[in-house]
Amino acid sequence: MKTLLRRLVWSCTALIGLTPLAHAAGAPATESVIASSFTPLSVTVIGKNTYMVRDALTMTFRDGTPSIVVPAGFTTDLGSVPKRLRWWEGGSDASIAPAIVHDYLYWYQPCTQAEADAVLYTALDRLKVGPARNPTGWRVTTYKALGSAAAGAFKKNGAGRGNGERRTVTADYANRLLQSPFEPDETLASALQKAQSTSGLVQQESASPAIKLTCARVLEKCQPCRNDATTRKRR
Repeated sequence: MKTLLRRLVWSCTALIGLTPLAHAAGAPATESVIASSFTPLSVTVIGKNTYMVRDALTMTFRDGTPSIVVPAGFTTDLGSVPKRLRWWEGGSDASIAPAIVHDYLYWYQPCTQAEADAVLYTALDRLKVGPARNPTGWRVTTYKALGSAAAGAFKKNGAGRGNGERRTVTADYANRLLQSPFEPDETLASALQKAQSTSGLVQQESASPAIKLTCARVLEKCQPCRNDATTRKRR
């Protein structure tokens, strides 16, 4: 039975910021974050809460700010978002896209933790993720909570990268994964260990230098994030 199971592959389009909110007649539209959008999301579930990006996931910004691109083959358990703060319902939820970008920024670390969290807030805001009652308040609370709740993950990831760990698989290895039986008990650690044992990890992981500028600008333009980011620096 197990050999008949194949890895779940799904694609969905996450549209962020494509439908502006209605404003009062004559009142100018104001933005608390940079308007952004995602390319179609293509993810493969390769184990227990473990995902592999099949096709590069790109977050673009309307004002021309350089895009953030999560490379194909990036593998994640979305550990940068603590379980108590998670909003998605299973691997087929389109709103998982912001979490993948966030986890990518937490692993590759081209920007600070506060900047990466601001990118997440921006994505959630444009996707309008949150409870029906006071969704903006929920997003602000989530951003603030990440400052302390996810600090350990950010630090641990930095140490792991410093020790030579990688989380992006090669195109050849990704294709092999898609053809192999699904392992329901596979974890991120075991999946990466298997990839490493067969030279299935990319030789070098690097992010575009432009992402640092993007992250800084996103934080600058994120009104709800700026005050909390200043508070974080004082801790």
